[in-house]
Formats: sequence, structure tokens, C-alpha cells
Amino acid sequence: MAMRILHLTPSLCDATSGLAGAVRGMCGALAKADVEVTVAAIHNPDRDKPPPLADYPCILATPSRLPILRQWLYSRELHRQLEATFAAKPPDLIHLHGLWLYPQWLGRQLALRWNIPYVLTLHGMLEPWRFRHHAWKKAPAWCLADRQVVRDAALLHATAPAEAENLRARGLRNSIAVIPLGIAFPESAIQSRGTVPGGTCRPGAFAERGRSAHFSGGAVPSGKGFSWSGGAPATFTALFLSRLHPSKGLPLLVAAVAKTRPTGWRFVIAGPDEGGHQAAIMRLARQAGVADRFEFVGPVVGEAKWRLYAAADLFILPSFNENFGLVVGEALACGVPVLTTMATPWTELAEKGCGWVCEPTTDALATALQQACNTSVAERQAMGESGRAWVRTTFSWAACASALKAIYEGVAADVLPKGPLQNNFGIGHGARPSISRNEECACRDM
Repeated sequence: MAMRILHLTPSLCDATSGLAGAVRGMCGALAKADVEVTVAAIHNPDRDKPPPLADYPCILATPSRLPILRQWLYSRELHRQLEATFAAKPPDLIHLHGLWLYPQWLGRQLALRWNIPYVLTLHGMLEPWRFRHHAWKKAPAWCLADRQVVRDAALLHATAPAEAENLRARGLRNSIAVIPLGIAFPESAIQSRGTVPGGTCRPGAFAERGRSAHFSGGAVPSGKGFSWSGGAPATFTALFLSRLHPSKGLPLLVAAVAKTRPTGWRFVIAGPDEGGHQAAIMRLARQAGVADRFEFVGPVVGEAKWRLYAAADLFILPSFNENFGLVVGEALACGVPVLTTMATPWTELAEKGCGWVCEPTTDALATALQQACNTSVAERQAMGESGRAWVRTTFSWAACASALKAIYEGVAADVLPKGPLQNNFGIGHGARPSISRNEECACRDM
């Protein structure tokens, strides 16, 4: 008989964070692995688009209308729906995603009430950098509720060895399984690599039309002919695609671009703005005299996201902290070489011949950026192919689902050891970097 697993997550909307896409990919693969999956999430119809159709049932509930409760995603409707679901047919196990919000607190409450074990995927939310960011808000939540959510989990799921090591360093005694997320392989993006809608063009053409907002307020042109104040045409595109958040290191990227000013390159910034961080980055770019090299396209999801990847010549994620960095895997799956930092788990990029890795400092990023931009088109294309082959053979949702299914069975049978790290498989064990305190604080305070 198939196990019944309830996944409880804050949202299934792509515009909120990468967590939503990770949950959908995970649950879709589990459903194909003969696991009876149900997903419950908060859905704000005033903000969120309807989630894509799925091969599993979804329970969507609206949050409270009171602003003080809405910010924690409190929802009496979610509580009522889950109580009814449990009364009719309780799950064998609950899988919680993330921290700091009402859905996780509710998940623990239901698990204790119905005597059902639960697994917790933290998605990097207890990583040191992220815990320190807005600590004034997280510390009380940790003491009042989230410490108990973590403590009572039958198993913690980390997506990289470094995340598991940080959980141990925090003193957590739970069983920990290290299982990397899967990577989607969009054939449409792979086939359209180097093309734009309406025809084929040389590498470097930017395919996305009609979504970009340039500093001047006009639409960003695509393909040839884009120019900035220096007068040189923009031949190549470097893409950043993630949340616009202090942890992502965008001030480092602005400073590195200002220091190197690579010829013929423009930098496309895609993703949802959090807390007005985009305005801070735009201000930094203007002050550094490189505003006309940057374009902000906002949240990009679905097919438009894959077209962005396909049109990019380089992907950059200059983060101070990543527990997994799903976008790095997506870029590699599309054949795009990647530049990222040692603060991500993707420390094997150089070894695998598909990218560059540096410390999360301005000088280190500037050096790596100069190397990446000076690499020939043929070399970058070869690196992209190497990255695609590596990701395809190592990071599949089917492998992730198979490992999770084994973990579920172990939790349900109560045969998992308490304490020892279970390193099923994962990305490389890169040493955690020493981050410049001044640069870290500069990003965190924006």
C-alpha cells in the first residue's frame, strides 16, 4: 500500500521564492514513485497566481485579512481543512517545509495531536547568515515556537553537506538526511539555446521581450544594438535569477562590474523584489556609474524563465549563503556556465569544468568575473555542455524521490538512528568561506 504523505508549505507560488518550485518538483517526483502525496499551502488570491496543475491533490487556504496575522501566514481556513482531512483519512507522515511561519507551527501541532511523525526540510533557513538577517524578528520566533518545530521533527532534511554540518553546529540532535534537490531539464530551453523568438541569432542575444524595465523607464531592446553610455554594443548577457534579497550578494556584483567594466556585457537581474532591495541596488549602480549596464525584469516564471536561461551567456549567483541554490542547477541544465561563490554548495564547478567559484568578496568576484567575461564563446559553450552533462547524471528528481521514499519508510518504521548524520548523496563538501564582515553587513543593512 502506498504511503500517504502530507506536504505542508507556505506557498506554491513561484513569485514568492524558489521553495515553491522545489516543493512542486519534489511532490511530482514522489507521485510518480507511487507515494500518495497531498500538498497544503497558503494561497493569497490578491497576490498569487494559481499554482500549475499537478498530479496530486492540493489544499489551498487564504491567509487572515488582519495584517499582523497575515505576515505570519496565519489561516484558520487551513487549520479547518487539515483537521477535516485528518479526520477523514490521516496521512502516514507529514513533511514540513521552511520555518518562521504559521504553516510549520500548525504542522507540528497536528503531528503531536494525531501522533504522526514529521520530516522537516529547512531550505537553508537556519544557515548562520540567514538566521542573523532580521534576527530581531527571528530570535523571538525561535524561542517561542520554531525551536520546538525543529526539536520535535523525526528527521531533518538538508540539501547539502554544509547545511547538515551547520545544523549539527547549532546543537541539533535529530537524525539528518542529506538529499540534494532535483533539477528540471526543460527541453524547450535546451533546444532554443542561442535563439530568440522569430529566428536564430548568434550567442549573446537576449531573448526576453517586453518584460524588462530599464533605469530610463523604457523597454529593454533584445538582440543586437543595445548600448550604454560608453557606446559599445551589448554582445553578451550575464543573468542573475533569484530573490532580490541581501543574502544574494547583488551589491558585490555591482561593485565587481564597476571595478572590471567588462566590454560588451550587460547584466540582467530577474526575480521578485524583497523589502525594497531592488531600489538599493539601483542606487548603488547609479553611484558606481554602471546603472546602464543593469536591467531589472522582475519575477519571471514558467516558459519565460527558461527562455531567459537559454538566452544567457553566463549565470551569476554571488550569494553570501545558499543551502542548495536550485537556480545554479537550472542554469547548468540549460547549458549555461555559472559563476558563484564558496558560500554555495556548488564548489565543484571549476573541477567539473563548468564554471567559476570565488570567495564572496568584491575583489574575488571581480577577478572571477573578469576571467568569465574574457573566456571565449567556444570555451563557454563547452563549459555549458559539461555542466549540463554533470547535472543530468547527478541531480534528478527521480533520485531525490527515491531517497525521500526510503527516508519516509524508515521514519514510519521508527528505525532511524538519533543523531548520526546520514549522508545519502550530495554536492561537494566545500569549506565554508570566511566572509568579510564589512561587506556582509553592508548587504544585510540594505
